[in-house]
Amino acid sequence: MKKFNFNPNALTAGVALALGLGIASGVSASTSSGPASPSGGVQISNTATATYSVDGVAQPTVTSNAVIVNINEIGSFALYGTQGTSTTDDKNESQAAVPGGTTTFTNRLTNTGNVTDTYTLNLTTNNDANITTGNQDYTFTNPTIITYAIYNANGEVATTLASGQAQTGTVASTNGTIKLLPGQYATLTYNVTSPTTVTGGQSAVGTLTATSNYITDTPTAGATAMLVNENQAIVKLPVFAISKTAASTNIDLNAASPSVDYTIIVKNDGTATYAADAVGVLIQDKLPIGLTVSGAITVTSDNSTTSNGTAPTVTTLADGRQLIAINGVDLKVNETMTITFKAAINRATINKAGVTNTAAVYDNYDNTPVIPGDTPTADIKDSSGTSNTADAKVPDDPMGTGTGGDTSTPINFSDRSLTFTGDDSAELPPTSTSTGVTYTQTITNTGNNSESGLTFTISNPSATDNITPQNVIYTPQGGTAVTLTPDANGVYTIPGSLAAGATGTISYTVVTTGATIGTSETNTVTLIPARVDGTTKPIVPSVQNTTTVQGMTLKKEQALDANCDNTPETAFAQTAVTAEPGQCIVYKITDTNTMSTKSLTDVVISDDANQWNDRATYVEGSIFDSANGTTVAPDAPGNTAQSSRLRLPVGGTGYLQFVIKINTEHENVSVGVL
Repeated sequence: MKKFNFNPNALTAGVALALGLGIASGVSASTSSGPASPSGGVQISNTATATYSVDGVAQPTVTSNAVIVNINEIGSFALYGTQGTSTTDDKNESQAAVPGGTTTFTNRLTNTGNVTDTYTLNLTTNNDANITTGNQDYTFTNPTIITYAIYNANGEVATTLASGQAQTGTVASTNGTIKLLPGQYATLTYNVTSPTTVTGGQSAVGTLTATSNYITDTPTAGATAMLVNENQAIVKLPVFAISKTAASTNIDLNAASPSVDYTIIVKNDGTATYAADAVGVLIQDKLPIGLTVSGAITVTSDNSTTSNGTAPTVTTLADGRQLIAINGVDLKVNETMTITFKAAINRATINKAGVTNTAAVYDNYDNTPVIPGDTPTADIKDSSGTSNTADAKVPDDPMGTGTGGDTSTPINFSDRSLTFTGDDSAELPPTSTSTGVTYTQTITNTGNNSESGLTFTISNPSATDNITPQNVIYTPQGGTAVTLTPDANGVYTIPGSLAAGATGTISYTVVTTGATIGTSETNTVTLIPARVDGTTKPIVPSVQNTTTVQGMTLKKEQALDANCDNTPETAFAQTAVTAEPGQCIVYKITDTNTMSTKSLTDVVISDDANQWNDRATYVEGSIFDSANGTTVAPDAPGNTAQSSRLRLPVGGTGYLQFVIKINTEHENVSVGVL
């Protein structure tokens, strides 16, 4: 606790004022203001009187001399931080904070003078250079109010109060005022808020200032009108060191009932200077697919004060994985919990490339329970796996050794496994030449052995349907594409080897050369693993790619317009129509895009007039198309009726329509659709 040593008595203070000596009324980081007295003060003048009689005769009253007592008013006060290493110094240091949470500070303001005084309070986010607490790593947010309660010097609730002053209440954190009678003190309580972005070990400081109105108005040498206390919040969080180990790291999947014994150790690592006790912690282990709990789960701790939490539960998640959960665990700094269990291995579903099973710890800053589940919501999320970048609030979270170090033991399996994917389908027009469509199949080595000598075949069901696979290419992961040529039996050989976990792709192109619309061809791609002594050859399902030929269909229809008024008496049909000389026929030619992925462009519908111009005559002005574009009319023998250039979207249609009139020299003409 810092103090000013100068403490003049009332007479000295009065003399100092009278002599015009220097006056001190500035700011102090001390806990005590020192006394302040006005010049002169108050006098008590006291005289005595006596009466008496002589021979029974009353005599005049006798008055004594006056004795004078000079009474000085003394204004002084103290401001203490009641938290930290001392309850009577000028700071509240090392008060716990959490990201986004509040920290409560309490200070005591005492009127140590003999006059009623009013004090003006202000909270700041300043770092007072005269008070040593901690670094200003971040700035907290001050409240708008300060809560107070007033007590007598003996600690009893004050019932006699200064005029207009309540015993409890709130005042503004900026220029708020409290009035205290001599000897009374007020507790001042307020909450600051730390940003959500702060991390463990960071600190922030701020000040509480109290200014005496009396000393301000009555400046006195050696007395300060303003006192300062500094308050420090430091972010304190549990730092979990988590390890997940397996009793065996190499497991033969061909063994009878393969299994693995796991041990999880969770320690509240006290090597972090900002470590804090953890309350209500959730510990979870989400087992990889292919692992299931077998037998009992054992939970122990190295300290009797540690709460082992709830009994372990095992639930099955939506993706089929099992989840082990132990909730409500309390771990004080440097305490450890150990969890052991056996996991059975399913050879059909386990990742044969190997697994690394990780345990996770979840904790809330305010100690509220964390709800177990696939992705629990919590303030702290730590895993025995890769350093958790999402838990940036805890900077000490390395892999392996170090403060908060986490480890997980990988398990390897002896097995061969390949996957082959890429089933696909596509459309091509009757003629695609070299553009065609390219199919790509992916080979993945999901086992733990390198695969060499891989071969494959591509079936070509028909050599006459004008749908042809060609240009077969293999591309290794991160490597250069290689064009492959089959042997005499149609077998392609993949060069090199495919490492465990690696992928490679097989691609080929299918082209069409005058294929028929509506036809299709399915190519079957079969991967053939090599035989290796002492291992089981993996079974790999084939991949199938289907190519369908689509394009444009054309339909010609006609309808009888007996009156030649452009209003057909019959519906459009592809069947024959009987007409009389002088009657009209309406022709409509409709084209349809049968493709599901591509539009048709530059479509021109043509109708050769030579088919009918010796028996009928084009009705001038009757030609039009679906685009209302510029059409060509058959205005002379041998010409054709043509649409404008049409565009047919996916599944779209277009049409050309015109009218002819049957020549009168012909009788009962039967008109077919050509």
